[in-house]
Amino acid sequence: MLCFFLAKPPLWRIIASPFSSLPACYNSRMAAPQAVHLLRQLPLLRGLSEDQLQAIAGSLRVRQLAPGEMLIAAGDPVEALYLIASGSLEVLLAPTPGRPPPVSPSCTLQPGDLLGAYQVLDRLPLPHACRAGAPTEVYLWRRNLLAAFLEAHPHLEAELQFTGRVEEHARGLNLDWLRSDERPLAAGRRHPYAFWRSLLLPLFLLLVLFFVLVVALGLGAGWAGWGTGGLALLALAAIVWKWFDWRNDGYVLTNQRVVWTEKVVALYDSRVEAPLHTLLALDIHSTVAGRWFGFGDLIIRTYTGQVTLPSVARPELLALMLEDGWRRQREHQIRFEREALARGLQARQETQPGPPPADRLVSGAEEQRTAHAVGLDRWSLEMRFVEGGVITYRKHWAVLLQDLFWPAALLALSLGLIGLRLAGAWAFLPASLTLLGLGGLVIAAAGWALYEFADWTNDVYQISSTHILSIHKKPLGDEERQVAALDNILGTEVDRKGVIGQLLNFGTVTVSVGATQLTFEGVFHPIGAQQDIVRAQEALIQRKRGVELGQRRDEMIELIHLYDQRRSPHGDALGAEEPRSDADT
Repeated sequence: MLCFFLAKPPLWRIIASPFSSLPACYNSRMAAPQAVHLLRQLPLLRGLSEDQLQAIAGSLRVRQLAPGEMLIAAGDPVEALYLIASGSLEVLLAPTPGRPPPVSPSCTLQPGDLLGAYQVLDRLPLPHACRAGAPTEVYLWRRNLLAAFLEAHPHLEAELQFTGRVEEHARGLNLDWLRSDERPLAAGRRHPYAFWRSLLLPLFLLLVLFFVLVVALGLGAGWAGWGTGGLALLALAAIVWKWFDWRNDGYVLTNQRVVWTEKVVALYDSRVEAPLHTLLALDIHSTVAGRWFGFGDLIIRTYTGQVTLPSVARPELLALMLEDGWRRQREHQIRFEREALARGLQARQETQPGPPPADRLVSGAEEQRTAHAVGLDRWSLEMRFVEGGVITYRKHWAVLLQDLFWPAALLALSLGLIGLRLAGAWAFLPASLTLLGLGGLVIAAAGWALYEFADWTNDVYQISSTHILSIHKKPLGDEERQVAALDNILGTEVDRKGVIGQLLNFGTVTVSVGATQLTFEGVFHPIGAQQDIVRAQEALIQRKRGVELGQRRDEMIELIHLYDQRRSPHGDALGAEEPRSDADT
C-alpha cells in the first residue's frame, strides 16, 4: 500500500507534506505496532491484507490525553479520523434542535471505537465535544492521508460514510431504556427503497382511477372534478401514512444487544430484542434490487429463533459490526474477570484473613416462596408495585373494564327495571315478587362483578431476583403458576396492538425460555416490563459471575499457599520435602 502511494507524485506530495501545522499537544511519533491489531478488528477494514494494514498503521499519528483534556470542541471541523487506542473518551452530547434532549449527557467510547467517520471527509463540524475520561491514547488518521487511501479504495468511502452516519444517528436518539453501562453503536431505518416500493400499489391504483375520471370528464360527467380532488387528497394521505410508517421502523445496536422496533401508527407497536451473548449466526438475504441499491434482510439467529432486520442498508457491514460488538463484549467480560481476580488475590495476600464468608445466591425454592407471598393480597387498582424486592405487574385496568362490561350491563339493566317497576310499570305483576326477582339479579350482577375484580387482582406477573412468574388464580377455583429462571431467558418481545393498546400503553411481553414461551398479557407499559426483566437477568448474571470469581480466587489462593509451603524450608509435614534415598536419586 505504501509503495502504491509512493508511485504517484500527487499522493507522494500529500504524504510528504510536513506536520508542522499540528497543534503542540499532538505527539509526532508514529503509531505503535499494536495499531495493526486495532485496525484489523475494524469492520470497515476487514478485507485488507496485512501489508495494507501495516501501511495504514505507519501513517497514523498518536495523541496522548490526560484525564479531562479536550480532544475536540463542539462545532470544530474534523481534521482526522480518530481511533481510540487505550483509555476512554467521553462524547458530551448536546441537545439537537427538533429532538428530545438525550437521556444521558455523555457517551463513553472505548478502545477500538472510531470518532469523526461521518464528518472527516468534508471537514464537517463535530456536533459534540469530546474529552478524555482517563489517561487516553488516540490514533489520528489525517484527512489528507485518509482521502488518498480512499482514492485507491473507492468502495470503502461509502462504507466509511455509512459507519459514521449510523453511529451519529444512534447518539442522537433519545434511548431512555439504555442501562448505565450500555452505549449505542449504530441505529438506522429500512432502506429508502422500501418506502418507494410501498408506494407502488397506491400510486398505480391512483393512476387507474385518475384515467377513469379523465374519461368520465370527457363524457361530460359533472362529478369528475370532485372525484379528481378527492383522489388527490387520498393519495397525499396515503403518502404521508407510508412516510410515517417507514420512519417508525428501525434498529438499534448497542454494545450489549440488538433491538428492532416496528410500529403502525395507532394500530400496532412491536419491539424485539436479542442480547449479543445469544448470537449464533448471521444470514443475509438480498434481491436483485437489493444488490443494485445496497440493502437486504439481516437475519440474526439466536438460541430462541431469529430476529430479522428487514431491508436495511449495507447488511454485510452491519453484520460485521454485530460480530465486532459480540467479540468486544466477550473480551471486556474476560478482562473484567481477570482484573477482579487479580484485585482479590492482592487483597487476600496483603491482609491474610481467615476463611472468607461463602458467597450465596438465593435458592430457587426460597425465592419462589418469597415471591409467592406478595402480590396476591392487594385489593387495589395498582398495575405495578414493588414489595420485598419482587416487582409485580397486573393486567391493565382496561382489561378489567372489559371483563366488567357484562356484569355492569346486567347490573344497570336490573337497576333500570327496578326503577321502572317503582314508577308503576308492569302493574299486573305482583310488586313484591317482581322486586325480589330484580333484587336477586342485582345481587348476582354485583357478585359477578366482584368475582371479575378478584380474578383480575389474582392474575399477576412477577419478576424476582432469580425467576419470573406468571400466576393465574381463579377465585374459589384452580391456580396455575408458570416459573422460569432468569438465566434461562434467551430473548424478549413486546407487542402493543390496536388503537386502545396504543393510547393506554398496554400490551403483551413474550419471554422465550428455551423451547417454550412465557407471556405477560395485557400489562401496563410493556417496554418497561421488558426492561425490568432484562435488568433482573443482567443483575443475576453479574452475581453469579461474582460468586464464580470468588470461588476461583479462593482456589488460587489455596494453591499459592500450598506452593509457598512446599517452597519454604520450614514448611510443615505437608509442605516439607521428604528425604530422598540414593536409590530414588
